[in-house]
Amino acid sequence: QPSTYSFATVISAWAKSKSHTEGAERAEYILARMIDFRKKIASSEGGEEYTKNLYPDTVVYNSCIDAWARSGDPRAATKAQAIFNEMEDEAQRGNAHVAPDAITYNTVINCYANSKHVSAAKAAERVLKRMENASDKEGRIAPNTRT
Repeated sequence: QPSTYSFATVISAWAKSKSHTEGAERAEYILARMIDFRKKIASSEGGEEYTKNLYPDTVVYNSCIDAWARSGDPRAATKAQAIFNEMEDEAQRGNAHVAPDAITYNTVINCYANSKHVSAAKAAERVLKRMENASDKEGRIAPNTRT
């Protein structure tokens, strides 16, 4: 049966593929499939036990964001930001296994840095500010030399 690791491996493979935009789209599709699969299994008889360890975690989400960062697609920063926002929303609802980490913030900032959008620098700075605020609250996320 599929596990978090199997979904993460496929997402990572698409992120590292030479397919660029297609790879990012496929990675995001696999993430959505994982979420749907978990819901479907959880609602079936006996499925709750199986799904306890089947969930998209920070690593899975980071791989999907990384796929967009590597894509070169003009939508990459917007897509990465949407996934990042979803992670933050889930974490605020109590799903700590989805909380953004330093890699998440750095990868989203990287998407903006590679973007040719006119407001990319301001958006990257907003993500950095959110990172600083998260660091103040939790103490586990802090800007580093990659940021």
